[in-house]
Amino acid sequence: MTNRETLQEICSQEVDGSIYENYSGRGMMGKTCIGVSCSNAIAMIEAVSAKGIMGAKWDQLGKGYIVYWPNLDPDLLTIEHDGDDDFPDDGDSELSGEADVE
Repeated sequence: MTNRETLQEICSQEVDGSIYENYSGRGMMGKTCIGVSCSNAIAMIEAVSAKGIMGAKWDQLGKGYIVYWPNLDPDLLTIEHDGDDDFPDDGDSELSGEADVE
């Protein structure tokens, strides 16, 4: 599933929202990105983060919000986040958190 498809699924099943394809947020200097127009920015960010899409920003639009991802390629596949931020412990001191101190 692509990032765009993941956002569309969340909009239709979890958080009421609409995809906005060419949003240019504050400080983006005319660069555009994908966004979601919604009434609850926090709920959208939480739902999307649970699917592995990070780096959200939001702007208030009067009565609603737009949540957008300036660095997200909407056509790449979504890599779901499993909630485990630790590196695998394979015995390598750099990955296991151990340091060689003499």
